[in-house]
Amino acid sequence: MTYYQHPNYSALNGFKKTANLIGNSVSTTLLCMPLYTLLRAIDQTVIDLFSLDTEGAELDILKTIPFDKVRFKVFIIETWFITESHHGVQLVRALLNKHGYKLHSKTEQDYIDRKSVV
Repeated sequence: MTYYQHPNYSALNGFKKTANLIGNSVSTTLLCMPLYTLLRAIDQTVIDLFSLDTEGAELDILKTIPFDKVRFKVFIIETWFITESHHGVQLVRALLNKHGYKLHSKTEQDYIDRKSVV
């Protein structure tokens, strides 16, 4: 995965708005692995608060989480780059609802969800 840092914003290769960054950015190649792999490595399967802000990759990351093996009490998910496609936000909402998370509050850019039973 390639990460692009632009003076005004950043993005990951393959996601929206990346094309505008490539010419005027500093790029770094990143090693990526599933979040669950990292959590198991530190023997942590209950997370009080997880803030997810990956400039458009939020849904792809959420899809990798085995919700039957790790429990997040509260999610804060930034949707700035996925709001251009309202369908993308709906998919994030549906995935969280499927796993027992309910909307607690919303800001201009973030959804705050919590597990129905914590």
